Amino acid sequence: QDAGQVKYILFDEFITRQFYLQNEFILYQNLLSSIIRNRSGVTIYMIANTVSKYCPYFREMGLYKIKDQMQGQIDLYPIYHILHCSRKEKPGEPPASKR
Repeated sequence: QDAGQVKYILFDEFITRQFYLQNEFILYQNLLSSIIRNRSGVTIYMIANTVSKYCPYFREMGLYKIKDQMQGQIDLYPIYHILHCSRKEKPGEPPASKR
């Protein structure tokens, strides 16, 4: 089966001032799963203006440094952390393994 030539996924404007869909992150994960299935080496870029430090994607992916992040600062998180973060953690709180 041909898996195609998808190498990059770009999600622009993932931070909004308005509202998010109910279960938006889960819907996004389902979409990614469909696109990435049977492929390797796919890189996902999520870009947005810094209109808010609240975004459900941050919590779901365990991006706990956001509240202290300065404008223009880029933080990197290991993919293992993002894939295995606990949804029980509070926003802005590092994962239990990092405390």
